[in-house]
Amino acid sequence: MKNIHTTAPIEKIYTGIITSQAKLYNNTYSFLSLLDGEMTLTRDGQALRGSGGTVFFLPPGSEAELTTEDSAIFFIVSFDYLFTENLLGYHAYEKIALDGIPRRPGGDSSLIQYLAAVASIYLDESNKSPLALGACALSFFHYLGLYYIEEAQSQRSRQLSPRQYAHLTKMKEYIHTHYTQPITLSDLATQFDMTPQYTATFFKNTAGETVLEYLAKIRLNKAADYILYSDETPFYIAAATGFPNLNAFIKAFSGRFQMTPDQWRQIHPKPEFKVTLGNILWFQPDNLAKDYIDNYVPLRPVSPIVSNERGEAKTYKITVTQGEFFSPPWTYLINLGYVQSFSHGDYRRQLSSIQNTIHFTYGRILRPFDIVTPITVDGQQLYDFSKIFRVLDFLKEIQLLPFIELGNKRGKININSWERIDFKVREDSADYYEDLFKILPAFLCQCINRYGMEAVGQWCFELWTEHSDMDSDLVSPSVYAQYFSRVYTIIKQIIPQCRVGGPGYNTYAPLSHFEQIMSEVSASGALPDFISAYIYPYVLKDSEEITTVGAETPILSPDPEIYKRRLLKVHDFCQTYYPQIPDLIITEYGCEVSSRNFINDSIYQATFIAKFNLDGFSLAHGFGYWLLSDISLEYRDSNQILFGGNGLVNRNGIYKPGFHTFRFLTGLGNRMIASGPEYIMTRLGNGQLSLLVYNYAHLREDFCQNNTSYASLKNPTAVFFPMEPRDIIFTLEKLPPGNWRIRHYTINNDHGNLLNEWIRLGAPENLSRSDIDYLQAVSWPHQEMYYKETEGTLEISCHLAPQEVGLYIIEHII
Repeated sequence: MKNIHTTAPIEKIYTGIITSQAKLYNNTYSFLSLLDGEMTLTRDGQALRGSGGTVFFLPPGSEAELTTEDSAIFFIVSFDYLFTENLLGYHAYEKIALDGIPRRPGGDSSLIQYLAAVASIYLDESNKSPLALGACALSFFHYLGLYYIEEAQSQRSRQLSPRQYAHLTKMKEYIHTHYTQPITLSDLATQFDMTPQYTATFFKNTAGETVLEYLAKIRLNKAADYILYSDETPFYIAAATGFPNLNAFIKAFSGRFQMTPDQWRQIHPKPEFKVTLGNILWFQPDNLAKDYIDNYVPLRPVSPIVSNERGEAKTYKITVTQGEFFSPPWTYLINLGYVQSFSHGDYRRQLSSIQNTIHFTYGRILRPFDIVTPITVDGQQLYDFSKIFRVLDFLKEIQLLPFIELGNKRGKININSWERIDFKVREDSADYYEDLFKILPAFLCQCINRYGMEAVGQWCFELWTEHSDMDSDLVSPSVYAQYFSRVYTIIKQIIPQCRVGGPGYNTYAPLSHFEQIMSEVSASGALPDFISAYIYPYVLKDSEEITTVGAETPILSPDPEIYKRRLLKVHDFCQTYYPQIPDLIITEYGCEVSSRNFINDSIYQATFIAKFNLDGFSLAHGFGYWLLSDISLEYRDSNQILFGGNGLVNRNGIYKPGFHTFRFLTGLGNRMIASGPEYIMTRLGNGQLSLLVYNYAHLREDFCQNNTSYASLKNPTAVFFPMEPRDIIFTLEKLPPGNWRIRHYTINNDHGNLLNEWIRLGAPENLSRSDIDYLQAVSWPHQEMYYKETEGTLEISCHLAPQEVGLYIIEHII
């Protein structure tokens, strides 16, 4: 089927200086960017004022009056009309909400950066690159769609239920995508697993027109644009818009517009960009215009496009020794979530499978006593622990020690850093702890009777200091110290060898706040057996760190080293504060508190987990990733197989990239040979060597500023800072001579990436069992194996794409 398209995304770029007043008539999708000075743009009776860095949108067919009191330098990027309509959809200008007011907290320098990059490439006479120009144009529109394109609902649509609206939207999207093909009612019905009769009735009742009427409208509107903005003949346009022949097209067109296509072209000439009342000096030639733009907008990398070309390799020489023993912290702890998760059979099966592979030491459970029922026997208050014992029996069966969080940590699902869904649990802290102090002694005694003193003595207990998500205290440090002292005393009196720790310090809070808590705890005489802390990458806008308790409007930090800095902060504090340093355990860490963000499902999790663990393994006794499974995060808004949950495994049991990184970490030995900023080499007692390498790309600054805007699945890599591939050569010296076998495992965008595979299927909501089995099968790391003969020196060459993790298992073959 023929289709009209344009290979050039840009119609024209204008750069100039206005000294007083001018009027513009715009013919296409244009964006006016102010480089210097101040300007007022009046369009449709609305006066919009801007200064350097402001971007205004000029819709097709619009007139705008520009005024300045002094002078203003600006440039206009005019995109090709058909290119833009094909990319964004019919009359997308009606949905672009760009009025010079940024939609991002703290302003929006990225918008003009994208446009300046487009203009700079277009105006570069010495190095015109159509591919680079197209890539920059697509990056700009992707960014525009994330922040400035709003789907407008008609009055009829607002009367529909959310389910009806979502279903109708998908049907319309299908028609928009396939209108050039001979679509029938039966085709649409088959696509959505409905009967033709029900499809016709549903569409008519919800859209207010029939499927065929809607299809004809889409085709004819597109044909009218093609007549206006292209030089193609009616015959070619008929074929490009899905009509079976020219006669059918002319008949339909005449019926809608009361004139033939040729008459339409005569009456509506192609619009042109015009300036009237012009007090504008245009910069010529193109290189001069380019110099102005480059001078006022120093370009930084904004394109999500990354290269796979090889660059200069970094080299490491490693002398292979027996290595020093170390205790890997990455498998010390896994967060299991709230105790109610264990009621799901699928959850227990997932946990059993993961534990069989990763072999975590401890599993952290929140609010265990929510499933304990008080009972009265002969007037005596007792407790039914049968449900929690079933949980503990299961953990014993899969050889996972309990790590029990006793604090009043309320159940919730974080939509983002400031919005959440709260579960109905007891809120009052005083009542919660009054019950805890009654239940805890009875629970410990029953556990000793059931599991034995030695077994229970290996358990860990933590008490979290209550605060809101952004560290507004819910109890004071002094009250927390009283609670901790009471819990510590109860546990130690019954099971002295149990380890009791706290306070679950959130490292985005001021260090002085942590010091105040620990000062109160120390004064109580109950020093914790371990210090617990959380690490999430939040800061205040325009600030490197949060400096006040209760600070609002946090954002993700654009600093890729934020995790290590936070870990060092706690580690150094503990070394200074305590004569005998207790173990530091990071009981929660993650790249997002939100459980509705697709970066949690993306390949980013693989390199994030690798970097976090390798950067900090010498600074803490144990790390606890949040969270095991997406099942713990299900709610009525989580009807897709991936919904942005923090789990290592989705609700259907399909492993995400983060799980595969844990498998790689498990493949490391317990003898340290060497480590660096992007790698670690270890060995096992049998002489097997393991090398783990990664190429981490941090989140882009615009994503960090407002990460909820990245709901689109069309280009997940757009949230990462552009990185080049990394080439590393490891030269291993003093090896025994002979034959060596190298197994190489890879996690990257194309291997072990469930999100990517789901997108390739079209991101469907409803999957069959066979679909799920398929995704499980294809979402595994790549594996290859090869052999090398050596006289004592072995070279391992690594080529790492951005967001790639590699594991090399190196074995001497006798």
